[in-house]
Amino acid sequence: MDRFFIRLFFPTAILGGILLTLGTHGVDQMFVQRILACRSESDAQKAMISSGIFVFFQFVLFLSIGVLLYFYYKDPSIPKDKVFSKFILEEVPSPITGFLLAAILASAMSTLSSSINSLSLTTKVDLKIEQFGSGTLSLFWGMILLLSSLLPLFLTTGKKGLVELGLSISSYTVGPIISIFLSGRIQSFYYMQKLKDSFASLAIGLTPILTLIFGKWTGSSFTLLVPFGIGTCLLLGFSLLQIQNRLTSQK
Repeated sequence: MDRFFIRLFFPTAILGGILLTLGTHGVDQMFVQRILACRSESDAQKAMISSGIFVFFQFVLFLSIGVLLYFYYKDPSIPKDKVFSKFILEEVPSPITGFLLAAILASAMSTLSSSINSLSLTTKVDLKIEQFGSGTLSLFWGMILLLSSLLPLFLTTGKKGLVELGLSISSYTVGPIISIFLSGRIQSFYYMQKLKDSFASLAIGLTPILTLIFGKWTGSSFTLLVPFGIGTCLLLGFSLLQIQNRLTSQK
């Protein structure tokens, strides 16, 4: 049973990877905005399928580079997050180093611009904060992301890499997002739509906290936190619906 909670246990890695991908490349605001920019539903479907194929080969490339670096550097004392940068600085010729840095910056800017746009849209439309313009909100979230980019310097303990740390943080919030999506697509979970705003907010807000407690208590990997978050949010929603119905019947 202990193997079920250890890092990179194959069955939980497959399950958690599928659900995490559903959250980041299916119902995430940033990805949805890109899909809505397509001309038609068929174009959006083609874009999602093409993205999945591209990401698959992209991760094959990343993992292959990691395996090669593992065999190239056999010194376990080198921090995992500094192996690739060490290789670029010490082994790659100068012209190619410049192209690699430019590619890394271009990729980061593309993702950050989409993230800032998504956060600004959510703030303006969903949170009904309309007194500020789009430029002001974009500047605000840009500064927040700039400051949050410094957090890994204080959060990393040497045992986890930045990639695993980032996936762990996202796994705390992906569960409620997927739960909301399932409540609109699967009839068995339609009861979530009957919750009042206060009860729905409570279920969605408590889920990341309980997921964090579960992860710290069991020491499980981020791949197991995603299904736990989904199940917790749906269970909280069902329990709060019973309380809501009982309170309504007493009036």
